[in-house]
Amino acid sequence: MRTLSSEATTGVEIVDDLDLVRRAVTGYWRYASRTEIPQQPSAALSLAVEYRGKNYVILRDSAGVLAIYRVLLHGRLKRLKRWPTALEHETVSTGLSRE
Repeated sequence: MRTLSSEATTGVEIVDDLDLVRRAVTGYWRYASRTEIPQQPSAALSLAVEYRGKNYVILRDSAGVLAIYRVLLHGRLKRLKRWPTALEHETVSTGLSRE
């Protein structure tokens, strides 16, 4: 598990779990194809994180957050309508919060 340099202020840690990201992208495409014209999630910007003891998957593109999924018991993913704002502002490239 890698810790973001902003972890002290936001409490967000990156979790190295590409399987969760892959599964979230699959769920994103299934949901988005029914409701809207989907944007392509970026493999480089999407990541799994831990925040306040809970795991999340953040799907992003160059414009920002596309979707955030909460990892439930037994690895189930649930797409969130609302999420903690600390998750929205994390970046992979610098590891610093955008402010």
